[in-house]
Amino acid sequence: MNLAECKKNIISKFADEVLVLEDVETKKVTTFGLGTALPLLVEPQSVQALTQLLAFLKENKIAWYILGCGSNTVFPDEPLQKVVIRLGKRFNKACFWNTDVSSLYEQDNILESLEHFLNLETPLQANIAVGETVYALVFARTMLVAFANKMCANALAGLEYGNGIPSTIGGAVLINAGAHGWAIGSITEAVWILDHEGVLKILKKEDLVFSYRNSNIPTDAVVLAVLLKFTKDDPEQVQARRKHGLDYRKAHQPINLPSAGSIFKNPSGTTNNAQEQTVLPPAGKLIDLAGLKGFRVGGCEVSSLNANWIVKVDDSAKTSDLLEIMRVVREKVKEQSGIELQSEVKIL
Repeated sequence: MNLAECKKNIISKFADEVLVLEDVETKKVTTFGLGTALPLLVEPQSVQALTQLLAFLKENKIAWYILGCGSNTVFPDEPLQKVVIRLGKRFNKACFWNTDVSSLYEQDNILESLEHFLNLETPLQANIAVGETVYALVFARTMLVAFANKMCANALAGLEYGNGIPSTIGGAVLINAGAHGWAIGSITEAVWILDHEGVLKILKKEDLVFSYRNSNIPTDAVVLAVLLKFTKDDPEQVQARRKHGLDYRKAHQPINLPSAGSIFKNPSGTTNNAQEQTVLPPAGKLIDLAGLKGFRVGGCEVSSLNANWIVKVDDSAKTSDLLEIMRVVREKVKEQSGIELQSEVKIL
């Protein structure tokens, strides 16, 4: 079954349960905006619709790719022969509790409970005492920056350094996104996923393993929701940490140009312990030492502000430009330092 036939079948089978979009420009769904328009982008509006959609694609041997906000994804210059799936707008919400939440992930019927939470309204309470714990069940399409802003505005500690990271909550947890020695895995209590076999599962804290820009959440699973733990803190301290992270980004990262953020992982990694130092120089330093700041191919260029950022400097930029820069960077850094850099970006 080709993508045109697939589209017709999805429309007929799922009607209003799955939004179908065609020829979607990559600049509308990714932060880099490279690659040819996506032939088919679909947005399931419920957990059940997603489950049935993946079963249909599997049965018909149609490849698919799950997309968050597109800050860590680059599409090819040729038309993608996959169905791109993005969770529908219903998955942009959160529920809050400041009591024991163990019952949330002890449900017998996971599908029923998730649909219940999608329809539930449990707003964040006011007048929370310093030191008190607040839990948030956050659905995967929720934007990390917007949610972090909300938590910081309520002096709830936990996402201060996530404030400037362009990601959905689902994508952030999948790769354990972080900054300044902090990572989101440190506040993650449970994750709801749909695995590659179409089985709904809850990964509890004891099931989860987080490391530098990585987790043991299967990469072929779809993250649906995440339970995060916050602690009420002094408002001035929360805002100070938030400001520190944002000021650093503005001073050291070319956030005004299209990009996918950091392109390579720091070779020695980091931990959730802000006091622990890395053993090897970070990727940006290694690229700088190789003399590659400002190196350009076509419409892409190694940033002169941060060498670990490759930015789009011309609308003619292609994914092939990015790939060539990455090849040269890897080669030169290997020659200079003996270190092989690993991509932090998903390139299809």
